[in-house]
Amino acid sequence: MFKPDQFLSEIYRVLKPNETLLLTEHFVSDEQEQPDDYGRNSTFSYRNLFEKNDFSVECHVKVEADALIRFQLVNAYSHKLIYRWSNYPRFLFAVFVIGFINIFVLLAELVLPKNENFSLDQVIFAKRSSR
Repeated sequence: MFKPDQFLSEIYRVLKPNETLLLTEHFVSDEQEQPDDYGRNSTFSYRNLFEKNDFSVECHVKVEADALIRFQLVNAYSHKLIYRWSNYPRFLFAVFVIGFINIFVLLAELVLPKNENFSLDQVIFAKRSSR
């Protein structure tokens, strides 16, 4: 079983004082019950986890924090769907279906609102305390 406190404790042990840790999380996450949700990997749970383990969060960035990540997931799913197809059907599907999706995404980007609570990835720079 993964235990985040033990993980960070070991990272803390091997880092020198004031060294920086770069952590990335790659998963779609929707932040709920803000700012008291510590059961999921939210902005608030990460900050709490790092600070209680003697790290200071220097920078926390959400990547793809808008509705367009849904289209990225559709593209990823489509790619997996056609992976084993023969060349000609795979080419046609890629051009006409995935191509259409990408053109739609470019147009949708102009009108769809951003949602800073919904992200595809998170990047965290945390510094080990000097003690």
